[in-house]
Amino acid sequence: MEGLALHLRRDYQILTASGGQSALQVLKEKGAPAVIVSDMRMPGMDGATLLKHVKHLYPETTRILLTGETGAMPP
Repeated sequence: MEGLALHLRRDYQILTASGGQSALQVLKEKGAPAVIVSDMRMPGMDGATLLKHVKHLYPETTRILLTGETGAMPP
């Protein structure tokens, strides 16, 4: 994710967090982002759960889940 942030930082304002709870805190402080990109595996809260919270709090935000896991994703 850090590589993606470094690349996108050239053209966009990028906010980062080390896990799901800290991401929700950043969003609370900064407001709704246009896009949120989350890794599936994070400390404390997986990316799918984080994006469910984001969907409820910021329904207009585009949500992207990245994962290296194989198999079906949760609904």
